[in-house]
Amino acid sequence: MAEEWRGDEDEAGEEEDDGQGSAFKDREHIVFLVDAEGMLEPLTFEGKTTTCFKLIMSTISGMMKGRIIGGGKDEVAVVFYNTRESQNEGGKSQKHVHVYKSRSIPDAATIRTISDTTEEEFMDKVGCISRDAPGTEETEVHDVLKNALWATYESLTSHISRTVLARVRHRVFMFSNNENPYAGPASSYRPYAFDRADQLHDIGATLRFFPLISCMRPFDMSTFWDSLLAKLHDGEDEQEPSSTPASSTQQASGQSAQQPTPKASATPAADLTAKIQALQRFMNKCLQKRRVTSYLRWHVVEGLQISVQMFNLIVPASKPARVLLRVIDNAPVVKEMSKISDDTGESLQGSTVDHKVFRCKAGSTMPGDRFPEVVFSVEELKSLKNFCQPGLQLIGFKQRSFLKNWHNLSHSSFVRPSEIDVQGSTRAFKALLESMLQRDRVAICQFTRSKSSEPVLVALLPAAEVVDEAGYQLEPEGMHLIKLPFMDDIRHPEKDPVQVGTADQLRPPHPNLVDAAKQLVQALSLEDFTIGAVPNPGLDYFYQLLQATALAVDPPASATDKTCAPTDMDSRAGPSIAAFKAELEEAAAGAPAGVGAPSRKRKAEPERTNAESYALQDWDMLIRETTGPKTGLDKLTADWLKIYLKFHNIKSTGNKPDLIERIKRHTEQ
Repeated sequence: MAEEWRGDEDEAGEEEDDGQGSAFKDREHIVFLVDAEGMLEPLTFEGKTTTCFKLIMSTISGMMKGRIIGGGKDEVAVVFYNTRESQNEGGKSQKHVHVYKSRSIPDAATIRTISDTTEEEFMDKVGCISRDAPGTEETEVHDVLKNALWATYESLTSHISRTVLARVRHRVFMFSNNENPYAGPASSYRPYAFDRADQLHDIGATLRFFPLISCMRPFDMSTFWDSLLAKLHDGEDEQEPSSTPASSTQQASGQSAQQPTPKASATPAADLTAKIQALQRFMNKCLQKRRVTSYLRWHVVEGLQISVQMFNLIVPASKPARVLLRVIDNAPVVKEMSKISDDTGESLQGSTVDHKVFRCKAGSTMPGDRFPEVVFSVEELKSLKNFCQPGLQLIGFKQRSFLKNWHNLSHSSFVRPSEIDVQGSTRAFKALLESMLQRDRVAICQFTRSKSSEPVLVALLPAAEVVDEAGYQLEPEGMHLIKLPFMDDIRHPEKDPVQVGTADQLRPPHPNLVDAAKQLVQALSLEDFTIGAVPNPGLDYFYQLLQATALAVDPPASATDKTCAPTDMDSRAGPSIAAFKAELEEAAAGAPAGVGAPSRKRKAEPERTNAESYALQDWDMLIRETTGPKTGLDKLTADWLKIYLKFHNIKSTGNKPDLIERIKRHTEQ
């Protein structure tokens, strides 16, 4: 049987493949493991006094809101340990561990519960462990962390099959202000906690650790937490685990700090606020989804391949698609599509379609009957689409200056090494990355995303790690994959003299006009503006209304639009704007006939030196323009050509063709 295909349909809209071939590739199971001891310690943040408990609960609720907006099926659990009351899943007897929220997909009711919980309510219902209370056994106190890790394992693996368990990403975010939970007599219980950590490691769980108190005083990670983090290290993380502790004072992620954290007594309030803000940014970054779009191999040379993973740093945000519901029970309407035979009217299964007919759709400039029907078998179509094996193929290296800002065809992807397919890829990738950064080079490669994708030309732009003043990572190290244009994709600016004027008409602007423009630019400079800090006003207001409806709170009165021009623009740049307008009107009044307003006499322009005149032309662009007559150097007068020759101490006598030939010989040298 044959299936009809029309030429106006788009087959390029393929979904990005993450290389895992799993129906559960976009799902995460997350457990927030919180030490109840020390969570009531005060923190002075942005002029207000808060507690570690409030900061943690706001972080958890904010992450849940983000997951709901993202529309995924991630499941979240919240577990407290070192609690007075015990509550475990399935009736387990892990003492001093309280599963505050079982693993489930976040919803509005859960967010309200997390956001509205106060310290007083938590202490009344759950409470903190009292180590010196009568009847408290020493074994119970020392086994709390072991029990907490066991409860975490149960939360991640309960009510899930082995097949699904292996295809879900498990993440644990831990909060504690205790430097060493196994200090003193409790040291003998330390191996039991590591045994539970090994169980988490067996299911691929990773751990992120956040000691909030490190913003106020030094926090020694080397006594215990370094060893635990090494067992549950994220293989796709930006940092590799060290075999030995790097330093005695470390950051919240268990990674080495750039500088020791000062003591609370010597920390000014402004510095403390900055540290907490840096920690919040770091936590939010860790909580974000890191969806791998594809796992590929980078073929460097014969016999050397590197396994890499790709991420999208920019994905346009949009409102969720409309869902049709049935009137009877509000259940989603399920659409079903089947192929019907033109001959018999029978429903065709996918396996019965062995040929496809291609018909060109008739249009205003291309009648459909001018082109015959083309029939391909399914196997022929597969062979036509299979250009080459997916992956990156290195062509060579170029200077970084070769890459221009306008060369990218679409947003870039971010490339990081992966140990999933080829062991040792991280070391090889970092060696190439450091070499490219030191030599200021970019890699030119052929890139094929999948078997049915066309190969494209890309550049791999190396990027070094960027950290803030507190030592937290702002940007990871890796390579930006930038799609380059082919020869047929390049377009040139308008060159018609009727549209843009001739070289004689386009005179350089008067210095006074340039000075006025400089003052205007300086007055309207955006000092605090950063990419990514301005929300989409329509989308933001939509989700604010949706969130207010779901949480049963008052909706916002209006949207906050940060894309509008500042209200204080006139007060900031009023004189500069007036001065620029005045100079512009004077320049227009003095323009030659045919270019702007009627001519009027104006002040004589000061004579320029040869170097000043040389700087007025973009000589590199003029020399490259050789596509037609009266382009490039040909459109300049002999006087301009002599300015170039005099600037480079070259003979400047002769006719125009001789002058152009000397300039070309000079550039070729």
